[in-house]
Amino acid sequence: MSARSRDKFLDAVLKEVRFSWAHGKIKEELNDHIDAHIKELVAEGLDEEEALLIALESMGDAHEIGVELNEVHKPIWGWLLFFSRLALGVVILIISVSIVYPSIKGMFNQDDYYIDNFKRTLMMNDITITRTQKANITYDFGSYKYTIPSLEEADNGKIYIYVEVKATNPLHLFNDELPSITPSIYVNGKLEDLQVEIWAGVYFAYSIEFNDPIEEIEIVINSISHTVAYKGGQ
Repeated sequence: MSARSRDKFLDAVLKEVRFSWAHGKIKEELNDHIDAHIKELVAEGLDEEEALLIALESMGDAHEIGVELNEVHKPIWGWLLFFSRLALGVVILIISVSIVYPSIKGMFNQDDYYIDNFKRTLMMNDITITRTQKANITYDFGSYKYTIPSLEEADNGKIYIYVEVKATNPLHLFNDELPSITPSIYVNGKLEDLQVEIWAGVYFAYSIEFNDPIEEIEIVINSISHTVAYKGGQ
């Protein structure tokens, strides 16, 4: 009986509120208020059913409460609130995607992932890339291909060379013996000392130092040579 009295009261209130999206919140708040009053009355010695009836009576006229709440929750303001929250959710989603996307992209595009991480490492060490020379060199060894996408010249007097290992069949990666991956670098025809900067399984970064203007860089891997016309090192 008491439960039906509560439901009847709540239904009478919500009947006057046109914005149905607010019904759940209003019902929750009214129930919280009623329950709090019941708890106080029970603590004074009343049983729960009697306390509920008194709490409902103290709430006032359900019709009048509903009319007042309808003024607060008018449909136009309710929909504006709904869409503003929706827009906020979209903005948060866009920001989240912009933060997470580079990591997800890196999972599927290891080339960019390793290169970008290496560049960030250089920046953290106050090293700035001043020139990027696209190379797009491929050394084909049958089961494997070694690719050099670019050369990066930095303000610390070094040129960074990226070498990536790609299996012809990715499912067979490292099943066959890898050819020697260490390149020999000739700058303007002179063999330069090579430094290993990073090794990440299928990705390598090397560097050479330069002091004079550069016209060409020859990169030799396992006796296969490719030359890049390079105007830099000024």
